[in-house]
This record gives sequence, C-alpha cells and structure tokens, in this order.
Amino acid sequence: MRKRWWVITALGFVVTMTAAVVAGLAFATPPAEPTAGEVVAAYDAPRGPDDPAYPRDLDLGIVPSTARFAGEEDGRRFWLGRDADSRPCLVVVIGDSELAGAACANPGILRERGMTISVSGPGASVLAVLVSDDVDLDAVPAPWTVLGDNLLVADPSAVGGGTGLTLPRDTGPDITVPF
Repeated sequence: MRKRWWVITALGFVVTMTAAVVAGLAFATPPAEPTAGEVVAAYDAPRGPDDPAYPRDLDLGIVPSTARFAGEEDGRRFWLGRDADSRPCLVVVIGDSELAGAACANPGILRERGMTISVSGPGASVLAVLVSDDVDLDAVPAPWTVLGDNLLVADPSAVGGGTGLTLPRDTGPDITVPF
C-alpha cells in the first residue's frame, strides 16, 4: 500500500508539472519583431534639405515617400526605404537610373545578418551591405568603403568569392553578413 501511494503521488506531480509547462507555453508571447527604425535609426530620420530626390521613375516596390538618401560614391547612389509591407529596403542606383536594384528584409533579419544587394551591368557594378546600428564599422577591411553609419560598399570583383563579411557589434556576438 505504501508503494502504491508513492507511485500515485509521483504520477500526480508529473501530470501537474506537464500541465504547468503546457499552460506556460500556451500563454508565452514571442518577442515582438523590431521596426526598421529600431534596427537602423536612419529609416525614421527626416530627409536632409540637400538630399537628392528619390528617382520617381523607379519601380522597385519602394514606397517613394519613405525613401531616405543614404550616400553616394562614384556615380552610385543609395537610398533606404520601405516596401508596401513596411519592410526595410536598400536601393542602389548606378548612373541615371538605367541600372538599379532593391533588396528588402524583415527588420529582425536585418539586425541578425544585415542586408546585401549586388547590382551589375555594362561597365558598372557594386556590392552594398546594410547593417544595424549596433555594428562597429571602425574595423571594416579593404576593399570596403563606409558610407554613413550603416552602409558598406565595394566593387564585387575586389571582394572576390568570399562567403561573407564578419564585423564586431558594440555589444553581443559578431555579425557575419553573407554575400
């Protein structure tokens, strides 16, 4: 009889703990997806008075009113913007809009691994990487050029067939941006 009481008590404990874990999982709320501006503050920054206008003739899925000029180098211009789903996007325009492209990602992905876009055409090409505000850009290796607080650009042929770019964060683990 004594052994049966111990088995019943142990079984009751297991059932109670299982119910508590299941209840906890049912009511646990996953962390909220960050916004674009929480990952890269420039997405929420106002346009600068001297910023070039976003090319209205581009049909890359970017909401034009969200476009913010991010920098220019060697005739290549870069904008940050959002698509219709409010995802952050990086736009690259080479020359006078003949050659352009855009990449968009969920803000959590942007924070975790950055965003990469490569645009190439006759006589011109660029590889651009956008990283979150917490990435330390003081250690960016050649051939990368830093534009602003979050944008890195390079000639794809100078980067070679690498698997990515690893950079330190201000806090936390390093980030490896695949390309």
